[in-house]
Amino acid sequence: MEQADTIKTLDVMHHDDKVIAAKGSDIVFYNTLGDNQGELIHAYKAKLKDDTCFSPRKIMMHDDCQKVLMLTPKKRNTLIRVDTETGINIGEIDVKKGHSSIDARIDQIVPIKKFSQLESSENLELMATCGNSLLKIRWDPRTPDKKLVVGGNAMHTRKERGFRFTCLATTGNGDIVAGGKDGSLKLFSAPNRGKFTRTKSNLHQLGDKITGVDTTSDGEWVVYTTEDYLAILKVSFEDKGKSILGYQRSIPKDKRESVMLLTVPQQLIEEHEMGEVNFSPARFDNAAFRGLSFVGESEIVTTTGAFVVKYNFRDVKLDYNRDCVQKLAVPTIVRKGPSSSDIVIDKTFDYLDNKVATALPHSVHKIDFDEEVITDEDQDTASFGTDRELFDEEDIFQDAKEDFGDKEF
Repeated sequence: MEQADTIKTLDVMHHDDKVIAAKGSDIVFYNTLGDNQGELIHAYKAKLKDDTCFSPRKIMMHDDCQKVLMLTPKKRNTLIRVDTETGINIGEIDVKKGHSSIDARIDQIVPIKKFSQLESSENLELMATCGNSLLKIRWDPRTPDKKLVVGGNAMHTRKERGFRFTCLATTGNGDIVAGGKDGSLKLFSAPNRGKFTRTKSNLHQLGDKITGVDTTSDGEWVVYTTEDYLAILKVSFEDKGKSILGYQRSIPKDKRESVMLLTVPQQLIEEHEMGEVNFSPARFDNAAFRGLSFVGESEIVTTTGAFVVKYNFRDVKLDYNRDCVQKLAVPTIVRKGPSSSDIVIDKTFDYLDNKVATALPHSVHKIDFDEEVITDEDQDTASFGTDRELFDEEDIFQDAKEDFGDKEF
C-alpha cells in the first residue's frame, strides 16, 4: 500500500464518539463504540477551491465540530475550512507574515484558548508557530479577502540566531506557553485586544529540543516533551500569600520550581522489547472540558513506536509537591497492533471520558486503560507496568541518571 494511503493525523468530535482522520486525501470518520469500533462510517476527499485533492498534514475541529480546519504541505501558508458533514470547501485564506508579499510558513496551530475550537463561532481565532515567530490569527470567513497579513502587535518574533519555535499550547484563559529548538520555554499572557505582550517568563530547561508542550486548563502545570523524556513543571509561585502564574509575571529565579522527569524504566523497555524510546508530544486529559476543573486533569498520555504510554498525573503531582523530584512515576503501557512496525501515528484524549483515540497507519482505535487486560495470547493489545510497587524507585532514578548524565533534575 502506498504511503499516501496511511493515516497522518486525527481528531475527535465531542458530541459523540466519532473519530475523524486524514488518510491520504481521504477524510475518514470512524465509529468507536462497542463491537463496531474502528468501523468506517463516512468519507470524502479533501479538496482545494480549484477542485484538486490534497493530503492534510493537520486537521482540527472548529465551530462546535461543524467545520474542519486543515493544513496542507503543498501550501504551507494556507488555512482551509471544510464543512464537516459534506466535505465542501467553504473557505481558504493565505496567511502572510508582516507583509503581503511574505508567506507565513505555518508549522503548528492551536486554538486561541484551550477547547475554544469546540465552541460555536463563525470567526476563526488561532495561535500559530512560524519559524522564529508566534502569530495570532483572526480570520473572518465572511470577508472576501484572500490574504491575511499578520504582523505588528499580532506577531512575536525572537531574533536570536538559529532560534525556532517548535511547539505551543494555550490555557483556558488564552495564556501561551511555547517551546523552542534550544530547549527553552517561553510564557506569555493572553494577547490583549489581539496584541502580544513581552515574554513574561523565559525558562531555560535541560537544553534538549522541545518537540511538544501542553498545559492544564488552569495553566498551573506544563508538560513538555523531548525525544527521550517528558518533563513536568509547575509555573506558579507564591508572593505575599498569593499564587501567581508565570504568564502574568516573570517567575523569580529563587522561586522557580524544579523539573520532574518522566521516562519509561529500562526494565519495562527490555521486558517488552520496546526498542529505542522516541516520545510523541504528551497531552493532558480533557477533564476541564467536562466541567471537572475542580478535580483537575488526572492523566498524561504519550506514545513511542507501537506503544501508548500513560502516566497518572495525580501521582506525579503528589511526588512533585513532596519535592520527590528524584522519583520517577511508573507508567501504564499499552501496545496497539500485532507488531512493532504498526507504530502509533497520532493520539488524543476523548472529550466525554478519559479514553484515548489512537491512529495506526491503517486503522483507528480507542483505548480504555481501565479495561485493558494483560494476556499472553492478545497480540493486539497488552498492558504493562501498572503497579508502582513493582519497581524500586532508587533503581529507576539510577536508570535516569545513566540516561541523562550530569544534567540536574
